Amino acid sequence: MAQTDYAVPPGEWIKEWLDEHHTSRERLAHQLGVTLPYLESLLRGEIALSDELARALETLTGIPVTSWQRFDARYWEDKARLAADGEKAAAQLKKARRDSLLGEESSLISDLADER
Repeated sequence: MAQTDYAVPPGEWIKEWLDEHHTSRERLAHQLGVTLPYLESLLRGEIALSDELARALETLTGIPVTSWQRFDARYWEDKARLAADGEKAAAQLKKARRDSLLGEESSLISDLADER
């Protein structure tokens, strides 16, 4: 499977379902037996989807629990991969800047030596 440069939390699928079924977040939270702040955190991708909540979503939406679990697992895998890629890119940029600065410093020293 091709790697993406983004991560989609299961909350995005839930938001689509909410829109398609003209259901409020408050009502969904009540139907799922969670608080609205908890649901909001889930929608933003701040917390993982529990198996219990995946089963409740299956009952409510008709989307199989295995799909919800797959959406969630993929999100966290992509998020971890992107974080690692970002750290790697930051380290490469830092090294490139350091190498560039060292090159400039070396060039300045040579110029000063030539002036003497």
